Amino acid sequence: MAGRALLLKLTLIVAVSTAVLGPTDASAQQAVNLGIKPVGQQGNYFDTSLAAGESRNLTAEL
Repeated sequence: MAGRALLLKLTLIVAVSTAVLGPTDASAQQAVNLGIKPVGQQGNYFDTSLAAGESRNLTAEL
């Protein structure tokens, strides 16, 4: 009976370790690119100034 309990505990430890560590290892291998890029502007940001009450539409690529 003690051997069966030990086997059950070891199985539980392996299952929990796989569940916790598995997604972390997989996500470390994939590059994640998040952000937006301005369309019609050079660089990584919009360089513009607005007067009080003025509005402007800006286009960004996701």
